[in-house]
Amino acid sequence: MVGAPAGWTPAAFDFDHDFEPLERKTAATLNATNPDLSRFAARGGKLILFHGWSDAAIPAQGTIAYRDQVVRRMGAKRANDFMRLFVAPGMHHCGGGTGPSDFGQGSVPTPADDPSTNLAAALEAWVEKGRAPEQVIARQVTPPGTAESKPLRTGLICAFPKRAKLASDADAQRAESYSCRDP
Repeated sequence: MVGAPAGWTPAAFDFDHDFEPLERKTAATLNATNPDLSRFAARGGKLILFHGWSDAAIPAQGTIAYRDQVVRRMGAKRANDFMRLFVAPGMHHCGGGTGPSDFGQGSVPTPADDPSTNLAAALEAWVEKGRAPEQVIARQVTPPGTAESKPLRTGLICAFPKRAKLASDADAQRAESYSCRDP
């Protein structure tokens, strides 16, 4: 893929010497770091990013920093017209973890999917009906392999930078006990 000699092994990679030429050769294809999304936005593109706060593989701060770079480059209003970021508390890499983390990511929406609980359906509603998602309800279910898969709790995930705020004397295990607020 990167043009290494046939006998090359990862052990032969010299980070100090090999990284920069490799980066120059592959960056245009592999890196998704350009904050100028003006062509994408001009074509009517809509972008939903999501990240887990407990992602041990890739820190959420990198995705937040990218979102902030897009906002600086394109302006807050313009960026908000086509981009949303949802950061899920307790979620690991793409799902799982200690918090509610099932919200339709990674699936093709079906007509029965609700945009309020399914990011794929929310993206479809945004593209086709102009309804931009401001929040999504996530659920946490019993682990796979248990006798019955049932919701343990639900949580409200707000479009960044808003955060879910718990109402006083409310059930912290239910999404309806929260509202999205500015930090």
